[in-house]
Amino acid sequence: MKTRRIFALTLCVLTLFSCFSAFSVSATEEENPVISWFTAGMTVAEAKEISPALKSFTRGGNTLEDNEAIASGDTVVTDNASYTAWVLGDVSKNGNVDQYSYILIKRHCFDTYTLDEQEFFSADIDKNGRVDQYDYILASRIYFKTFELKKPKNSDGVPVLLYHHILPDEYKNTDNWRGNDITIATSEFRRHMQMLTDGGYNVVTADEVVAYVRGEILLPDKSLMLCFDDGYRSNTYFAAPILAEFGFKATVFAIICGYENKYVEEFDYFALQKITPEDLAPWEDVIDQQCHTYANHNHLPQQSYAQILADLKTAQSVYKSEFFAYPYGDYADHAVDAVRDAGFEAAFSTVERNAVPGDEIFLIPRYTVLSPMKDSDYLKLIAKAD
Repeated sequence: MKTRRIFALTLCVLTLFSCFSAFSVSATEEENPVISWFTAGMTVAEAKEISPALKSFTRGGNTLEDNEAIASGDTVVTDNASYTAWVLGDVSKNGNVDQYSYILIKRHCFDTYTLDEQEFFSADIDKNGRVDQYDYILASRIYFKTFELKKPKNSDGVPVLLYHHILPDEYKNTDNWRGNDITIATSEFRRHMQMLTDGGYNVVTADEVVAYVRGEILLPDKSLMLCFDDGYRSNTYFAAPILAEFGFKATVFAIICGYENKYVEEFDYFALQKITPEDLAPWEDVIDQQCHTYANHNHLPQQSYAQILADLKTAQSVYKSEFFAYPYGDYADHAVDAVRDAGFEAAFSTVERNAVPGDEIFLIPRYTVLSPMKDSDYLKLIAKAD
């Protein structure tokens, strides 16, 4: 009987491990978004050390002291929002990783379960909306009744690398583009992606960077984000296939009016064509399109709040976006207010430093990649993620 029980539990854990790549679910909506990287017994002070974006914790209306342990259901407050804490492995949501969590996992190992009238994949133990290696670690620890988890580590800073226009070498080297330092040859772009691969860098998405800045998630060392401004067709025509080859994703901040242009099959190497829906569709798993104004690619501080807001509302009506990038990286208080009031959740500047937890969410910094750039200089740039 004992041998049979051990075999059953081992099979369950192995099945969880084999299914990680098969499951992909959306996080369950709650009154507040959830932060789910807290471990059993973690104190408020330890959590603040890992992510400075976390400012305070409350339970039942009372603020927790730094030496108090965090429990599922606590309210987490940052400069930007409030969240609900979820302790890893606490599927019973009673504040502890205990036999009740173990029973729920064992009972529903191959199925879903309902808790508080909400349905979850039982294998998604940390409730982050996906079944991944963290769930495997938690499941194996719970099955062997070792509930202590090591304190997670968070990256000290995440570089966001900004590109613009990508062209084959023979066109980059013509008089039209040779002196244009934001037009990069495909061979140079490919070398950049190879250096990221060789260096073991973790390319993350805009969603992940925003969540990291807010303090919702942790990112490992060597994490960085890739993005493009303006929404040139070359991003899908030349950059996307190279990104896909290396398994990377990138965000394109597009001037949205170009999205309404009629699709033309032929690529014009001597014009700045804009992405259309037909260009974007084949690369939706590689390219995430966001907003860079509707048709107002100007220095926003020189414009009124009303002008900026009108343009951004038009952009949102044509192509709804979560994130925004300021043209030329220029911003002012009234421009930031317009971006926020147009319904964007975050925005990116061109202040050249790493993004860190607790940054102003509407002023996330980025590094501009120029051409030509020595490989040694690019290595120094991406090393900022180490």
